Amino acid sequence: MPSGAARIETYTIMHGKNGPEYAVVFARLNETGARCIANTPADQPTLRDLQERDSLGRPGKVEHRDGKNVFVPD
Repeated sequence: MPSGAARIETYTIMHGKNGPEYAVVFARLNETGARCIANTPADQPTLRDLQERDSLGRPGKVEHRDGKNVFVPD
């Protein structure tokens, strides 16, 4: 299971009728160079921030929560 500091390599934000619902992030772990796929937290501030600015290369942290990989951007 991936965990630790990482950088976004690419991402997509999925939208529903009321705006962004979740994001999928492909990231590379800083320590090992391994790639991983994760979702971001589904909160609106995080999703809108990803939507409003270019986040390629953006640092953050990958954690394993409730059976899923979660990328939390810095």
